[in-house]
Amino acid sequence: MKYSEIVSVSKLSGLYHIHKQRTDGLIIKSLSEDKIIFAASRAHVFTPLENITIYTQDEPIELIKVMLKMKEYEATQAIPSAKAPNNDLKDFFGKIVPDYDTERVYVSDIQKIIKWYFLLKENDLIKESTTEDKDTAEVKTEKKETKKIEKKPSVMKEVKVETKPKAKTTKPTNRKSG
Repeated sequence: MKYSEIVSVSKLSGLYHIHKQRTDGLIIKSLSEDKIIFAASRAHVFTPLENITIYTQDEPIELIKVMLKMKEYEATQAIPSAKAPNNDLKDFFGKIVPDYDTERVYVSDIQKIIKWYFLLKENDLIKESTTEDKDTAEVKTEKKETKKIEKKPSVMKEVKVETKPKAKTTKPTNRKSG
């Protein structure tokens, strides 16, 4: 499963895997439960995990990189619960992302990241995206472009169309006689 297939859905807690796409929304499967539901695009906003970044003092850092740092951190120390005191959460997140922007990253964001981390870990989805996936995607787009170029132009035939002048129609008038 790719990070582009895992989405956060507004108004719904947790993370979801895109099961199928429809023109009016997505059919999604919860990562925490085995439920498949339809989420309409007019009622929800879908954000793929690969598009989520964390504000820092310099440039934003991708959420996936934060998750990988959390995995490294967990190898030596325990990650606090999302319900831990605010100061503990801020201290923990400061160890993971030392230069995070404390004014734009709220405690609720840190709590959500911790919940997502445990959800992704439970589903064995915390992996570094490989460059092979990106290379494969680039090759596919190159093939599509090549196919477009190789298509032969359609042959158009000249057709003469004779047009007849339109007949004038008169509208009946509602004149009062009198």
